[in-house]
Amino acid sequence: MNIFINMTTTIKNNSNCVIQIPNASNYRIECVNNTYRLIPKGYVTTIEELKNYSYKYCKILECNIRNKNNLISEEIKTKNILIDIWTSMDKTKMIEHSTFNFSDSNENDKKGYRWNERLQMSFQSKSATDSLHEIYKMVEINNYMIDISIRLENGTIIYYKNNENIETIV
Repeated sequence: MNIFINMTTTIKNNSNCVIQIPNASNYRIECVNNTYRLIPKGYVTTIEELKNYSYKYCKILECNIRNKNNLISEEIKTKNILIDIWTSMDKTKMIEHSTFNFSDSNENDKKGYRWNERLQMSFQSKSATDSLHEIYKMVEINNYMIDISIRLENGTIIYYKNNENIETIV
């Protein structure tokens, strides 16, 4: 018996069978809890894995951040994504958990600070890598759903989606 699957499907099958995966070289294999997972190359499965990349000269191709059914951001610039996330949060929680420096006063152009009207605060700029790490941290803290694709400096495109539904076939 041959079983052909797409990559969002989990198979539970206690009988002897052959599982064929077309274009298998396009996937990497993980074994978690005695279960094999074939993951498309470039697809990242955890936020921790995302943190291993350098984002110098990267380009966000798509980004969608949601809190249940509420859209938080569809921006593709890190600064704009962060502002969208921060404005969705309680200001005290934002300052407590953020790795960025903030000031209640307009510190525009002083020591790397930029004033933002929506936040009614100034914040100090950081690198693309640090900014993306901040996005990932704020997504985790707020239990937001994120679907993001990023082209790295070397041209590699990575994808991450933390709200993937996995279908099981028995």
